[in-house]
Amino acid sequence: QARGESRERGRTGGGQPPKKPGGRRQGGREKPDHPGWRAYVCVAVIALSVLGMLVLAVVMEVLAQLLGGTLSAIFVGYNDALREMTASGFHVFALAFLFNGMNIFGSAFFTALGDGLVSGILSFLRTLVFACGAVLLFSTLFGLAGIWWAPVAAEGAAFLVTIAFFLGKRKKYGYA
Repeated sequence: QARGESRERGRTGGGQPPKKPGGRRQGGREKPDHPGWRAYVCVAVIALSVLGMLVLAVVMEVLAQLLGGTLSAIFVGYNDALREMTASGFHVFALAFLFNGMNIFGSAFFTALGDGLVSGILSFLRTLVFACGAVLLFSTLFGLAGIWWAPVAAEGAAFLVTIAFFLGKRKKYGYA
């Protein structure tokens, strides 16, 4: 009789609790059966990530503008002319902080989705093409001020490409 019971248990699922309506049990948690729940979660995570990056970018920018002179004095306080040049340059350079987070997030996001080509394109454009191109072009056109503005222009250009990839790939990956 014990043998028959074990066979019976094997056929009925081994004594596991029945599934609840409206969900399926995985790993101790209920997963909704709604077909769009993954897209909703993905959009929510992206929105929170972008919001967090935006807040941190603004905080970094404000701190850079407020503390640029002090930081310059710490590192090059031994020379007044150099300190002034560094402080004014840092105030310009810090504008790139507004774009950095989104550009880095974009590359990491497409890496996480398994799209290494897009991630590589974003990284290559941001760190080599735009950065070097902006330094060469801006320093020729604007001199020393152009060198300080080059990272801002490079990050801005990379930001536009990142946004274009986000918009262009949204249907493929279902995040919007």
